[in-house]
Amino acid sequence: MAAAAQARRLVSPAIRTLVLQRLAGLGGLALGIAGLVLLVALASYNPHDPSLNTATSRPAANLVGAPGAAAADLLLQSFGLAGVLPGLALLAWGWRVASHRGLGHFVLRLMALLFALPVLGAVLGSLPVHGPDGPVAWPGLSGLGGAAGAVLGERMLTLGQELGGPVGGMLAWAVASLLALALTLLALGLTALEWRAAGRGAASAARVSARGGRGAAGL
Repeated sequence: MAAAAQARRLVSPAIRTLVLQRLAGLGGLALGIAGLVLLVALASYNPHDPSLNTATSRPAANLVGAPGAAAADLLLQSFGLAGVLPGLALLAWGWRVASHRGLGHFVLRLMALLFALPVLGAVLGSLPVHGPDGPVAWPGLSGLGGAAGAVLGERMLTLGQELGGPVGGMLAWAVASLLALALTLLALGLTALEWRAAGRGAASAARVSARGGRGAAGL
């Protein structure tokens, strides 16, 4: 104990701060990479890949391999489009950790993410889009909200209609939408300034991509 205390005294506060900053940067990078990998797995989802509910001998076509195929299938089949939230949250958390802004109440962020998944899934699941034959192309038969979202969305609308008729159903959907938005924002933990910076970055990336596309087309 005495030796450890002596070692702490020998290390200057500046060195300790530098080490903590480097560790935060590495931790943020790890979170960001995990989020990016998860989003790539979701983007390259193939319903015919081997997964927890699909037994096949064919190799996974998912860009992240068999683990990515299993994770993508679980999230998309359960929560539909809301399944992208964990990937986005990991990217946002990585940004905050790497930039030394911190996550604040991490348990609160995590709980908000866990609750946002089914609530957003219910909002999406109550929309009139069902499977690949619907008005919007979607790879899963469970719809935009996934299996859990379809069940919760139906119960939400039914309860609203029982209490207030068609208007009650619309009010239930509106309240659930606001709750999903609030939970998503709380889970991501970005400030208004960071949202504006992200928007500017996305707009700049879109402009660069558009210029590159015109250049490739010879325009």
